[in-house]
Amino acid sequence: MPFIEITGVDQKDELRGRLIARLTDGLAEAFDISREIVTVYFRPIAARDYAHAGELAPPAEIRNFLKVHAFRRDVAMKRRAAKAMTDAFVVTTGVDPKNVVIYFFDRDPQDVAHGGILACD
Repeated sequence: MPFIEITGVDQKDELRGRLIARLTDGLAEAFDISREIVTVYFRPIAARDYAHAGELAPPAEIRNFLKVHAFRRDVAMKRRAAKAMTDAFVVTTGVDPKNVVIYFFDRDPQDVAHGGILACD
Protein backbone atom coordinates (compact mmCIF):
# COMPACT_ATOMS: atom_id res chain seq x y z
CA MET A 1 0.00 0.00 0.00
CA PRO A 2 2.73 2.58 0.68
CA PHE A 3 3.43 4.95 -2.12
CA ILE A 4 6.11 7.54 -2.67
CA GLU A 5 5.49 10.77 -4.58
CA ILE A 6 8.62 12.50 -5.85
CA THR A 7 8.32 16.19 -6.71
CA GLY A 8 11.60 17.44 -8.06
CA VAL A 9 13.95 17.72 -10.99
CA ASP A 10 12.97 15.39 -13.83
CA GLN A 11 15.23 12.34 -14.01
CA LYS A 12 16.24 10.43 -17.13
CA ASP A 13 14.59 7.03 -17.55
CA GLU A 14 17.78 5.09 -16.74
CA LEU A 15 18.14 7.03 -13.47
CA ARG A 16 14.44 6.59 -12.70
CA GLY A 17 14.80 2.82 -12.90
CA ARG A 18 17.69 2.76 -10.43
CA LEU A 19 15.98 5.31 -8.19
CA ILE A 20 12.72 3.33 -8.12
CA ALA A 21 14.57 0.14 -7.15
CA ARG A 22 16.65 1.80 -4.43
CA LEU A 23 13.77 3.78 -2.91
CA THR A 24 11.50 0.73 -2.97
CA ASP A 25 14.14 -1.46 -1.33
CA GLY A 26 14.94 1.18 1.30
CA LEU A 27 11.31 1.73 2.28
CA ALA A 28 10.48 -1.99 2.23
CA GLU A 29 13.42 -2.82 4.48
CA ALA A 30 12.78 0.08 6.89
CA PHE A 31 9.06 -0.71 7.20
CA ASP A 32 9.56 -4.50 7.12
CA ILE A 33 7.15 -4.89 4.20
CA SER A 34 7.21 -6.57 0.81
CA ARG A 35 8.65 -4.46 -2.00
CA GLU A 36 5.73 -5.71 -4.15
CA ILE A 37 3.32 -3.36 -2.35
CA VAL A 38 5.37 -0.16 -2.82
CA THR A 39 4.44 2.26 -5.63
CA VAL A 40 6.45 5.28 -6.83
CA TYR A 41 5.04 8.32 -8.66
CA PHE A 42 7.15 11.03 -10.28
CA ARG A 43 5.95 14.62 -10.39
CA PRO A 44 8.79 16.27 -12.33
CA ILE A 45 9.33 20.00 -12.38
CA ALA A 46 11.45 22.27 -14.53
CA ALA A 47 13.90 24.72 -12.96
CA ARG A 48 11.58 27.62 -13.79
CA ASP A 49 8.83 25.93 -11.75
CA TYR A 50 10.67 26.14 -8.43
CA ALA A 51 11.12 29.09 -6.10
CA HIS A 52 12.37 29.33 -2.55
CA ALA A 53 12.41 32.30 -0.20
CA GLY A 54 10.50 34.34 -2.75
CA GLU A 55 12.95 33.84 -5.63
CA LEU A 56 13.56 31.38 -8.44
CA ALA A 57 16.24 28.99 -7.27
CA PRO A 58 19.23 27.80 -9.29
CA PRO A 59 18.81 24.18 -10.50
CA ALA A 60 21.49 22.90 -8.11
CA GLU A 61 19.45 24.23 -5.18
CA ILE A 62 16.09 22.75 -6.12
CA ARG A 63 14.74 20.65 -3.28
CA ASN A 64 13.39 17.23 -4.10
CA PHE A 65 10.33 16.42 -2.00
CA LEU A 66 9.48 12.80 -1.30
CA LYS A 67 6.09 12.17 0.26
CA VAL A 68 5.53 8.76 1.81
CA HIS A 69 1.87 7.80 2.13
CA ALA A 70 1.52 4.72 4.32
CA PHE A 71 -0.12 3.20 7.34
CA ARG A 72 1.19 4.61 10.60
CA ARG A 73 4.70 3.46 11.58
CA ASP A 74 6.77 4.12 14.69
CA VAL A 75 9.51 6.74 14.81
CA ALA A 76 12.34 4.20 14.58
CA MET A 77 10.95 2.86 11.30
CA LYS A 78 10.53 6.39 9.93
CA ARG A 79 14.14 7.21 10.87
CA ARG A 80 15.38 4.13 9.02
CA ALA A 81 13.17 4.95 6.02
CA ALA A 82 14.31 8.60 5.92
CA LYS A 83 17.97 7.57 6.02
CA ALA A 84 17.62 4.77 3.47
CA MET A 85 15.56 6.86 1.04
CA THR A 86 17.80 9.93 1.33
CA ASP A 87 20.89 7.78 0.75
CA ALA A 88 19.21 6.11 -2.25
CA PHE A 89 18.27 9.46 -3.76
CA VAL A 90 21.73 10.98 -3.23
CA VAL A 91 23.64 7.95 -4.55
CA THR A 92 21.42 7.72 -7.63
CA THR A 93 21.09 11.40 -8.56
CA GLY A 94 24.17 13.04 -7.03
CA VAL A 95 22.13 15.80 -5.39
CA ASP A 96 23.19 17.33 -2.08
CA PRO A 97 21.46 15.52 0.81
CA LYS A 98 20.19 18.87 2.11
CA ASN A 99 18.05 19.05 -1.03
CA VAL A 100 16.22 15.80 -0.29
CA VAL A 101 13.19 16.42 1.92
CA ILE A 102 10.92 13.59 3.07
CA TYR A 103 7.45 13.99 4.54
CA PHE A 104 5.55 11.07 6.04
CA PHE A 105 1.77 11.14 5.61
CA ASP A 106 0.38 8.59 8.03
CA ARG A 107 -2.88 6.88 7.18
CA ASP A 108 -5.15 4.78 9.35
CA PRO A 109 -6.81 1.69 7.85
CA GLN A 110 -10.21 3.44 7.85
CA ASP A 111 -8.69 6.14 5.60
CA VAL A 112 -7.63 3.77 2.80
CA ALA A 113 -9.73 1.75 0.38
CA HIS A 114 -8.60 -0.73 -2.27
CA GLY A 115 -11.18 -1.88 -4.77
CA GLY A 116 -13.89 0.01 -2.90
CA ILE A 117 -13.25 -1.80 0.40
CA LEU A 118 -11.76 -0.02 3.40
CA ALA A 119 -8.53 -1.54 4.66
CA CYS A 120 -10.09 -1.82 8.13
CA ASP A 121 -12.88 -4.10 6.83
